[in-house]
Amino acid sequence: MTQAAGGSFGIRSVALFVLALAALGAAGARADTYPNRPVRLIVPFAAGGLNDVVARLVAPYLERSLGQPFIVDNRPAASGIVGTDATAKAPPDGYTLLMVASSFTVVPATNPKLPYDPERDLAPIIMVAKNSLLFLVNPKVPANSSCSARKRASSCSTSPIAAARPP
Repeated sequence: MTQAAGGSFGIRSVALFVLALAALGAAGARADTYPNRPVRLIVPFAAGGLNDVVARLVAPYLERSLGQPFIVDNRPAASGIVGTDATAKAPPDGYTLLMVASSFTVVPATNPKLPYDPERDLAPIIMVAKNSLLFLVNPKVPANSSCSARKRASSCSTSPIAAARPP
């Protein structure tokens, strides 16, 4: 979390995000400046998760830079489909943004009947943060590396690693 709070996404990514949003507003053929009203930032996962925390860390920077409230709107359900669908069906005016993680790319493969087309209905603006996934184990287990875990699993007669390999 310390990286997200001040490290890898930090000011540079927020500044790029602000520039991308400003370009989004400038692309419209209207005299209004973007944004001229609050912006909804949909997080399709529960409050307190990584996406929510990052959205709440970024929102104040966007508010200060662009002069309008950025309202974090959690819409958790169905592996992010509900919130993503709400964003896809929102008016295409830049006032509804979506904060998603890499699971966004997996959902179409696991659910071919989505109520939206991720390639047609949504467009990426910028990567806001990077996140790593870890395997963790109880410290009493004698496996402190992937190599030692594999050796330990291979010595079992019903190895879960062998069972998890593709055919």
